[in-house]
Amino acid sequence: MTGFTSFLPSYDASPEQNAQYLRQTLPLMMKNNISADPINYAIWYEYVSGNNVQLKKDLDELLSLNQQLTTEQSVELYKKHVCNASIESFEKINRELQKILNDTTQSVGLASDKVSKAEASFNHSANELESANSNDDIKSVLSQVLAETKLLAETSQVLKSKLDEANEEMDQMRKELTLVREVAVTDALTGLLNRRAFDDILAELLEKSSSEQGDFCLAILDLDHFKKINDTFGHLTGDKVLRYTAGIMKQKISDNHFAARYGGRGNGRHYAKYGFKRFS
Repeated sequence: MTGFTSFLPSYDASPEQNAQYLRQTLPLMMKNNISADPINYAIWYEYVSGNNVQLKKDLDELLSLNQQLTTEQSVELYKKHVCNASIESFEKINRELQKILNDTTQSVGLASDKVSKAEASFNHSANELESANSNDDIKSVLSQVLAETKLLAETSQVLKSKLDEANEEMDQMRKELTLVREVAVTDALTGLLNRRAFDDILAELLEKSSSEQGDFCLAILDLDHFKKINDTFGHLTGDKVLRYTAGIMKQKISDNHFAARYGGRGNGRHYAKYGFKRFS
């Protein structure tokens, strides 16, 4: 697995690899009496591929209990490990946004009611002033006007505080959304851009090159015999090699460069994409 589309994972294993995973996955699911629905298959696909160490650990712990895996447990594994908890992020943001909207709507509604009452009171006071026959009557009406004005000012201050609070919460949600977007375009293992981001940026650069007569170059790095590293020393060592290589790439690229992991673990490829609007 190399990236996310929204909160959905994307995969780039070859057809041969996927066929091999299928031959391993279905017997394991049948052995453990697991329904072959899409969520369960995604979990066990990750399990047999060896890419998701923590999922394998958690699933092995559940299986060691010799109990049937429940739907709730499967969904939790999927949300936690396959979708990188992005589902929870979107659900949390959605709940917070709904709460802000409800609270703000309620505050504005209350303020509107008080303003309407104040407006009616001001109109009534204006009529009383026109018919006032003494200074005492005028003072009484003006006292009512001052009281309504004070109440209206307090209402405006409360509404301002509510709106300021809502604005702060919206700023926090914007930060959370930025983080979710970063997760959606970042390869979890290496921290480089993922395949989806690579495709999007490449398309953008090609469009700019065509419309603005700009140029860019593409450099591709392929780790030779990487499969042998995995087969000989294990996937954990292979992961360290990938992270080390990605670290070097991050150190060497400039601000106008884009480094992405294009291939998956099976073929061992990392594509480094360096994007330029123009170069001489």
